Amino acid sequence: MKTLGRKWFILCLLLCLLAVSCRGAGQPTEQVAGPSGEDGAAGIRVTFAYNAQSGMASNQFSVWIEDGEGRYVATLFATRYTAQKGHKDRPESQPSWVDKAKPGQMDKQQIDAIAGATPKSGFCCYDWYFTDDNGQTLDTLSRYIVRFEATLRWDNYLRWSAVVEDGQPVEIAEERVTSATEKNRLNPDAVEWDMIRDLSLTILGQ
Repeated sequence: MKTLGRKWFILCLLLCLLAVSCRGAGQPTEQVAGPSGEDGAAGIRVTFAYNAQSGMASNQFSVWIEDGEGRYVATLFATRYTAQKGHKDRPESQPSWVDKAKPGQMDKQQIDAIAGATPKSGFCCYDWYFTDDNGQTLDTLSRYIVRFEATLRWDNYLRWSAVVEDGQPVEIAEERVTSATEKNRLNPDAVEWDMIRDLSLTILGQ
């Protein structure tokens, strides 16, 4: 009986390990990251804890890359609602990402490559292996800006960015943006501020 119990424990452990891999740009995952990049390739990993909110006008977020001049390069992940139609129906949803990525100019195949369903609460992980949305390989030592934007509720946002240069993070910033409209403005202790926590960046392949 002890041997059988050990076998079940090992099987469950292996299944858990299979579930925690982190995928590359265009392949969103909501699971815990593994310890290294895709076959040891150079890359950037963004991780954070996500706490799903109840109600409407929330639970939207995106992760994308810009070059050193602030020009759009690639989207690692965007919630499907915003990418498909939310940028038209609800302009408060991820306006910074919409302005850069311009999903309204993308076809269905392009949207499907970068967008996914809003995940369940848990630890989220997204990798980027220095390619643009067209699959073109980019210089790993150039200057890039990794950006994250979350619509917490209506036009209240969490915005985070990390500048990466010569393969190393050199500057990280986080900003909370409250609504300019009093009826939509979140209180400082509102639960929505905890929708996203522990944002971090890891350099892969080193």
